[in-house]
Amino acid sequence: SYFYGRFQIHDTSTHPTPYRIMLTDSSIIETNNRLIYLGKTADYFFLYDSTQNQSTVIPAAEVKIIGIRNN
Repeated sequence: SYFYGRFQIHDTSTHPTPYRIMLTDSSIIETNNRLIYLGKTADYFFLYDSTQNQSTVIPAAEVKIIGIRNN
């Protein structure tokens, strides 16, 4: 529903889960309050940079490993 979707957006933006994403070139992307992991499809991973109001789409073929980071 609309209200549940709005709740999920608010919860994800205020309490994002910290992910560590390793790409096939061995570079690492770590999400935080500024860089938020939005989710994935079979072909793409989606990130959102709240400071630049910009989304990043990473092809799934470029992602080697993704996991939740321990703080």
